[in-house]
Amino acid sequence: MRIVALLLLVVLTGCVTQQQSIDPPRRVLPPEQVKAELLRLADQEWLAFGSQVVRHESDRIVVDPVGRRTEDDRAVYPRMVGYWNAVGEAGFSSYEDCEGSWQRVTARKCPWHLPWSAAFISWLMLQSGVAEFQPDASHSIYLQPILTGKTTQLVPRGIADYAPRPGDLICATRGGDAVSDWRELVGKTLPMHCDLVTANLGDRVEAIGGNVFNAVSKSIFAARKGLLDPSTRRVLIVENRYSQAGS
Repeated sequence: MRIVALLLLVVLTGCVTQQQSIDPPRRVLPPEQVKAELLRLADQEWLAFGSQVVRHESDRIVVDPVGRRTEDDRAVYPRMVGYWNAVGEAGFSSYEDCEGSWQRVTARKCPWHLPWSAAFISWLMLQSGVAEFQPDASHSIYLQPILTGKTTQLVPRGIADYAPRPGDLICATRGGDAVSDWRELVGKTLPMHCDLVTANLGDRVEAIGGNVFNAVSKSIFAARKGLLDPSTRRVLIVENRYSQAGS
């Protein structure tokens, strides 16, 4: 009897393991509504995490104000799972099982166990109807169709000659994988991070991204006449050419 029960448990466990991925949910919107929805959703998620602001100064990074919620807060758990669903990941453990778990444990699958910034950007793009965007849990992988000219509404630009606008992405490499030109990213899978631009005020650019100090945060980067300062270490801007209603 114990053997039968054990075999049944193995079979059931195998079934659960096979259901760890799903087809990412994608909304369809009129093209003229895409950019406005993208910005609305980014602001909505930033507010949900408590409006954390990260200022990138020349010699330091200042977090002020600190958000009221981080990635492991019960209130944002469904959101975190939703971000991962956008890149096809499913089968997450309950919040009760994940609470207090910061290490990857085989028996638990928690949405903060892996970097989730690319999942967040993917969720934004799919939920706002960016039809050309191909979601992925890696920034460098979802960027490849854009970098190689396979998209018409999402276009790669350099930081020296293009001032980012709301709805664009600004991206940087992480760790020791620095590049001097966005063309060096083609065909490479490097650790990266991208944020969605929400405002360009001439002397600074504001952008919202996920997994920034363990939350959805608004980052502020230095700019000169609208162009990102080289000190920001951003290497790529993805221009969003979707028009807005009334423009």
